[in-house]
Amino acid sequence: ELKPGGAHIPLTISNRAEYVMLYTSHLLGRSVEEPFCALFDGFWAVCKPTRNLLRLLHPQELEMLLCGVTDLDFEKLAPVTRYIGYSKDSQTVQHFWEVVAEWTVKQREEFLAFCTGCRRGPTQGVKA
Repeated sequence: ELKPGGAHIPLTISNRAEYVMLYTSHLLGRSVEEPFCALFDGFWAVCKPTRNLLRLLHPQELEMLLCGVTDLDFEKLAPVTRYIGYSKDSQTVQHFWEVVAEWTVKQREEFLAFCTGCRRGPTQGVKA
């Protein structure tokens, strides 16, 4: 129930604003409070020694450290790619990189997800 006795209160035009407010509060607040607190506690348990250093980071920097980079440079990926059954100079490999060079960011993310299970590149770049 969103409020005491709420299951027995019919939804009407006059109480819809209250319902939307209560539902939104539940959906975005109370329903995720317990798992978020567990995540928060676990994160700080691991990062406690560096807690003061983490406060120096901007949110975007912390996101990059935790999730990886969003704009993977595929031109830097080609020279460090290992091939099995092909060489970097084979025509098939050359055509492959020509096609990849024409892809959109979304297509590159999808390809990266297919190959690695993650849409983002390593935090320390492609050699990591």
